[in-house]
Amino acid sequence: MTFMSCMHVFCQEDAAIQQWQSSHPTTLLISAARYASFSDEEKVLIGTDYILYENNVTLELLEQSEQAKSIGTAPEKPAKDEDLQVIKDWIGTHQGVKIIRQSAYVVLSSERQQYCLERPLEILVLEGESITRKDIERYGN
Repeated sequence: MTFMSCMHVFCQEDAAIQQWQSSHPTTLLISAARYASFSDEEKVLIGTDYILYENNVTLELLEQSEQAKSIGTAPEKPAKDEDLQVIKDWIGTHQGVKIIRQSAYVVLSSERQQYCLERPLEILVLEGESITRKDIERYGN
């Protein structure tokens, strides 16, 4: 009976992890050992939307990472409600656009920076660390 109970708990956690992954399709889950083997250029290319894990992925790890990310990406100045809605709408209609934070952009090689600038409809380089209405207004230029 105990074995069946444990199996049920693990199945529930696996289902919750799969649901989390479905709602965060751009977030990469990478083992810490694999990440350590990446070159600096590979680390830049994968961006900042990833979660490192040691032995296995747990729902607790995913939730902690999501909390830390939301705290770390809070805008420096509070945005107006109308700006937040514009940003939310824009992100919803431009899901295929790669968004690169300024801190990630500046460490790219000059060739990769040029690559980003030559694709203004595919890649949006932010002026800072969080997307703003000003970034959206610059999109495509």
